[in-house]
Amino acid sequence: MAAFEADLPLSTARQNEVVKKFASWGALLAVPAAITSIYGMIFKYMPELEWSSGCPAVLLLMLAICVTLYFAFRLISWL
Repeated sequence: MAAFEADLPLSTARQNEVVKKFASWGALLAVPAAITSIYGMIFKYMPELEWSSGCPAVLLLMLAICVTLYFAFRLISWL
């Protein structure tokens, strides 16, 4: 019984690490999914759709947010 009680906190700590990794990857994937779902809707008036650099600007914004989140999660050791 003592071995089980000693292993339980270790397995809980490992499980917390896995959950942190899943949560951080989920956050990284949620950003482009949310932005593309907004732009995938049919809007009549969206000024960015008329700009010649609207699509590249949105793609760069998604990339910047994802890279920022990636390095932030690396900084706090979630990835």
